[in-house]
Amino acid sequence: TAREQMYSMGINPEDYRIVVAKGVSSPRPAYQPIAAEIIIVNSPGVTSADLDTFEFHNRRIPLYPFEEPDYTP
Repeated sequence: TAREQMYSMGINPEDYRIVVAKGVSSPRPAYQPIAAEIIIVNSPGVTSADLDTFEFHNRRIPLYPFEEPDYTP
């Protein structure tokens, strides 16, 4: 996990009031167990978590999360 990377460098994130981790979703499972609060910040660019900021050309339809999948299990 991302915490293991910190531990391997001798850094214990539990010793800090604030820890900043970059990532769209991967930091959440690592830090959720030790975090009092997680604040999501959406930055612009190719790694934005807001899919509405991108222009999609020639995409399949349906494409989740824009449309619900059309299938029966």
